[in-house]
Amino acid sequence: MWEPVSTENSKLLSLFDSLSDMLFLSIRYAYQHTQMARPQNLDEHRAILDAVRAQDHGQVQNLLFSHYDKHL
Repeated sequence: MWEPVSTENSKLLSLFDSLSDMLFLSIRYAYQHTQMARPQNLDEHRAILDAVRAQDHGQVQNLLFSHYDKHL
């Protein structure tokens, strides 16, 4: 099981808070209107989690952009 990771970066938290509703809705829309490849998404989520655990911020950013780009 994974442990939650917190950040003291108020700008990052503010940005996420401002975008989280839009991201949720856009991802939900994508799942409802396209055939998503579940194994690929699980692999992407695992890679993102691995990068978070490794505290590789650049890789986390790249993986998130790549993951969400296909949904937006």
